[in-house]
Amino acid sequence: MTRHLAKGLCLAALLLAVPVAWAGEPEKPSAVPTLEVKALKDWFNAASWSVRVVSILSPTCDMCRSGHQVLKSVFDKTDSRELRGFIVWLPMKAADDPVSAAGQAARFKNARMAEAWDAQREGAALFARTLKLKGPAWDVYLLYARGLTWEGEDPPAPSFWMHQLRSEDGADQTLCLNPARLTSETLALLER
Repeated sequence: MTRHLAKGLCLAALLLAVPVAWAGEPEKPSAVPTLEVKALKDWFNAASWSVRVVSILSPTCDMCRSGHQVLKSVFDKTDSRELRGFIVWLPMKAADDPVSAAGQAARFKNARMAEAWDAQREGAALFARTLKLKGPAWDVYLLYARGLTWEGEDPPAPSFWMHQLRSEDGADQTLCLNPARLTSETLALLER
């Protein structure tokens, strides 16, 4: 074997043995944990000293993705440690699954935000009852003032909320998602 051929084989073996992330190749998103309603309730109550944003989203719905960006902008407006968030990802569209949830979650990472995958839509059903919706709660943005706790089976009514739902879903159309209003309501709760 010639010296050049041996060098080439060694280099090829090295390249095959070492994983390389090529420029422009996205990082594989980390998995979103599976939702356990008790864990959500525990998180909610443990964070009762803070203003909390709870959002329930489909990872592939374009409107939910837009709402996810609104959440990012709200969190970008303040570095207050007294703002906490929890996103419940759920399957509402055919392409929704834990992988798509992890991919969408990777677009907005913040140490103040927790997330989980609600495959059975349990959390969505609980919040729907609280909000008096006619179907699962999704594409909703719920704000909770400091001190509110989750005592019973269903979560408490939010201090303020917005959505991107239709009137047929039982949603008040005066509360359609408005980024400026959601931001101002969040900041107002933080100032109290």
